[in-house]
Order: sequence, then C-alpha cells, then structure tokens
Amino acid sequence: MKNRNQNQRTQEVNKNFMEGNAALKIVRDNEQVNKELKQNENFNNETDSEKKKIEDEELKKEMDDFVNKKAEELKLKEEQQKQKNEEEQKQKQDVKRVLSVDERIQKIKELGIITDRRKDLLTSKNKLSEFAIGTTAEGQKLELIDSNKRTFTISNTEAIKGVIDFLKNFLEIKINEVEKLITFE
Repeated sequence: MKNRNQNQRTQEVNKNFMEGNAALKIVRDNEQVNKELKQNENFNNETDSEKKKIEDEELKKEMDDFVNKKAEELKLKEEQQKQKNEEEQKQKQDVKRVLSVDERIQKIKELGIITDRRKDLLTSKNKLSEFAIGTTAEGQKLELIDSNKRTFTISNTEAIKGVIDFLKNFLEIKINEVEKLITFE
C-alpha cells in the first residue's frame, strides 16, 4: 500500500511537472511570438504596427492569464496532496496499539483501584450529607484529632456548616478527577 501511495504521488508529481513544463513552453513561445511580432512591425506601416501592438498586448495578456491560471492549478494540486499526506499520517498515528494480556490485566487492576477510590469518596460525601446542622449550637461540635492525639473542638454552627460545605465541594472535585481516570484506552 505504501508503494502504491508512493507511485500515485510520483505520478502526480510527474503530471504536475509536465504541466509546469507545458506552461513554461507556452511562456517561451509567447516570448518568441512577441520577438517575431516586433521584427514584423518594422516592415509594416505605422497603422498596421499600432494594430499589431494592440493585438500583441491582448495576446500577451491572454497568455499571462493562462500561465497564471496553470500556476494556481499546480499550487492547488500541491496543497491538496499535502493535505492528503497529512491525513494519511494522522490516520497512521490514530491506529491504536493492541495491549498484551499482561497489560490488560494490569489495566484492570488499576481500574479496580480507581473505582475503589471513587466508592470511598462517594461514601464520605454521603456521610457528610447525612449531617443535620441546626440553628443552635446545642449538641453540635466538630472535633479534629491529629496523629499525636491532640484535639481541636469547635461548636460554632456557622463554622461547622462552612467546614462541611467545603468538604462536600472538595470531595465532589476529587470524585470528578477520579472519574476522568476511568478510561478503557
């Protein structure tokens, strides 16, 4: 398939080259015609000379337009070929590698760990949602204990509500991050 693509590209390049040579030949022929017309002007009277000059200018303009048109066509074909080559390269890159059995098993283990983490985060979020914060401070307190068994206790309703709201938002962000890791690529 690669050789076929290269052969097609080679044929298109050759075709473009031939068209370019044809356009160049037309330009050279146009220059030769202009040269011959100028030589003939000397033999014609002044009226014929002016008439020829006008015709020559029109012919030159037509030839220039033709050459410009061919040049634009060649440029367009080159751009199309370039885009086609880029698309082929992208398609080659998009082909996914098949995972080996060991790689698939490892991926499943990693997904298991990620799903367990998600489950733990959802459980924590649900436990926070069960808290009923009243308008009074009676019976409500928040206690933090560090690794050295030191404690911090607060019973301010607004502070407790703020901490719970912060934790809910934090857990929601972490849940979203973990869910993005659950892929089958």
